[in-house]
Amino acid sequence: MRSIGSVSFAASFMVGCRRPACGYRRYTIVAILGLLTTVVLGGRASAQAEPASQSNANTVQATVAANGGSDAVLDWNNTALTAIDSLGLPPPIASYCLAMSHAAIFDAVNSIIGGYRPYVAPVSAPPGARAAAAAAQAGHDVLVAVMPPAVKSQLDSALRASLAKLPNDQHTEDGVAVGKLTASRLLALRSGDGLFLDPMYPFTQPSVGPGVWVPDYAPFIGVFAGIGQMQPFTMTSPSQFRPGPPPALTSWTFTRDFLEVKAFGSSNSTVRNEDQTNAAIWWEDIDGVITWNVAASTMSRAHHFGISTNARLFALLNMAGHDANVSVFDTKYSYMFWRPIEAIHRANTAGNPRLTADPDWQSLLPTPPFPEYTSGHATNAGASTGVLLAFFGNGYNPFSLTDHKANPPITRRFSCISQAMDELINARVWVGFHYRTSDILGERVGRQISRFALANFLRVVDGEDPEPQADDVGCSNAGGQFTGGSP
Repeated sequence: MRSIGSVSFAASFMVGCRRPACGYRRYTIVAILGLLTTVVLGGRASAQAEPASQSNANTVQATVAANGGSDAVLDWNNTALTAIDSLGLPPPIASYCLAMSHAAIFDAVNSIIGGYRPYVAPVSAPPGARAAAAAAQAGHDVLVAVMPPAVKSQLDSALRASLAKLPNDQHTEDGVAVGKLTASRLLALRSGDGLFLDPMYPFTQPSVGPGVWVPDYAPFIGVFAGIGQMQPFTMTSPSQFRPGPPPALTSWTFTRDFLEVKAFGSSNSTVRNEDQTNAAIWWEDIDGVITWNVAASTMSRAHHFGISTNARLFALLNMAGHDANVSVFDTKYSYMFWRPIEAIHRANTAGNPRLTADPDWQSLLPTPPFPEYTSGHATNAGASTGVLLAFFGNGYNPFSLTDHKANPPITRRFSCISQAMDELINARVWVGFHYRTSDILGERVGRQISRFALANFLRVVDGEDPEPQADDVGCSNAGGQFTGGSP
């Protein structure tokens, strides 16, 4: 449903199932103009998004529940991830919701405890105001504003549970007031975001030609062009870290990448092994936003982070992560480079005699409906892992997640941050979505984004930021460990 007058929008489209031989699944794009409430868009949304069907939801429900946080920041990260998973929010919108909620949570906690430069502005907090109450209220108010109304009762219940853990006194009431004010200030600052979150934001389609992406595969549309034009959280502009153009179609780099993805990314590949297939499915089924937030929660608990450090960690993680999405969609719709499925179908137009067309080639899972260059997963992961490495180092920091959509469920276990990053780069080739160069370059751009965010935002006041506490040795980059079935 689309209503221009009330600035509301809801859209859905059919795409192929994310794993072979299981028919079609319905994807509901819920982050759309009608998803944001009065505070963000200035008009009440009239469309109510429905949660994803049972078969498509609860991807990491068991893992998220088991990893419930030990402070208000971790609790509300868990609450947000559970809502994201149950709604099936697409990655660009999931990352936006997390960036918004954790930016507000950080300012709420920091207004009371101090120690860091604020994101928006400090709020005057009465002496003794409880940071846990402020964090819970700020997280709740922002998530209610930027998520579909279908989860409001869930968020309200989580807030009541959070506040019930605290003494019913003036200090808690003061914390609640701080949380409300920080949330309202952030929502006012980001009041123009709604337009750019429309998945059907218009874009200019260039003429069909060699190397040009066109939506000529199901679902025959291009989505999320507006993400690349929205105001970043930490970057100076969406194009601040835009890389140069993709490799020439006649270059050795493109030839190598083409041949690799054609062999390993095919739905009927004879060279991709079972573990590679499972890695490809796992990294597509589980939203990368969920992966890196669960990793951060796991590591935070292992390193006994307090509420102030957690507030900063998750704000930087998710603001940099969303800015990676802003950056990559700016890049994608600037270069409009063709996906492997298009390059392989139309290889005879590339002017490269080393490439052979295969009009029947299909990727392992259905190809996403937007341009290829660069890799969104790799760029987001590069930014996210850049923040995680700054806080934890690259020593032994194990984490795992289970894909409950797979049958049987697939669990991937990682010993350290770089091991997971390395597997993701491979997995995006094995699934048939990306050329290796796009993955590698995406990671590099993501790291530039995280370095800029860490150097310029939420810095320690009048002091140097501490070095990572983790041991920087002892990590094997052999890739994730596959486990069939439940852990």
